Amino acid sequence: MGSFSEVAMLTGADFGAAERTRNNPQPVLFRIQNDAFLPGSARYRLADCFGMGGGYGDLSSERAHINVSRISCVDTRTGMMLESPINGYIVDSDGRLGLRGKVERRAGALLGKAMLAGFAEGASSIAATAAQGAESAVTGSGVVNTIDPNSVAEVGMYGGAGRAMEILAERYIEEAESMFPVIEVPSGRRGTVVIQEGQKLEWEAYELADKMPSEG
Repeated sequence: MGSFSEVAMLTGADFGAAERTRNNPQPVLFRIQNDAFLPGSARYRLADCFGMGGGYGDLSSERAHINVSRISCVDTRTGMMLESPINGYIVDSDGRLGLRGKVERRAGALLGKAMLAGFAEGASSIAATAAQGAESAVTGSGVVNTIDPNSVAEVGMYGGAGRAMEILAERYIEEAESMFPVIEVPSGRRGTVVIQEGQKLEWEAYELADKMPSEG
């Protein structure tokens, strides 16, 4: 417990920074760069092993929090291999929990389009009202508005455009609501994996195929 090693990310990811993304973490793969440091200045051979885990983004810290779940090693010199579940996490080069990344908010562009569509809808409604050329007449049954027959096509055009812009704005808003910010972490980032719980790592012998099977 408490052992650690330097790692390099083999895969990058866009880690979702929404509450619902914590239940669906993004998978990551990393390489362990050196042997693990243990208490008492002891070392354990883990260099060149691969590790896997999953992570999610956190907006408040602008970091991706990655939990480590599995490790896999092959030692070609001794013909031994290791594959085991582990429980750990990754810290950045500054020693803080999580890998710092770039915050990307993709919903902003959609909201801007929705605003423009809403503006166009309002302009179309005003234009349709102006194009009606309605005349009011007082009769025994009240006030009657009549529309200039020559303006019917123009009014219909503006009204249809306004309705189309309204639908478009609604679609943009619905799409924006389904999106969430992400923390971008590229491949190649360096960090440190810290093992939280003690785990017995058992190496097993394996057979390495030196030659490909002959054809024919």
